[in-house]
Amino acid sequence: MINYAEKIKEYREKKFLTQSELAKELGVTLLTVSRWETGKFEPNMKIKTVNVLDVLL
Repeated sequence: MINYAEKIKEYREKKFLTQSELAKELGVTLLTVSRWETGKFEPNMKIKTVNVLDVLL
């Protein structure tokens, strides 16, 4: 099973984006991105997240 929390953080950092910048790109709050990266929530907008980060999750 894919660990989305780790992957989102890993690829965000590879793109040199802050959590705030990723949140802005995705139209979500900084708190939402933080929750994704800590595993508290899983993105319900995976396709857009993948497009912004240029990855396959």
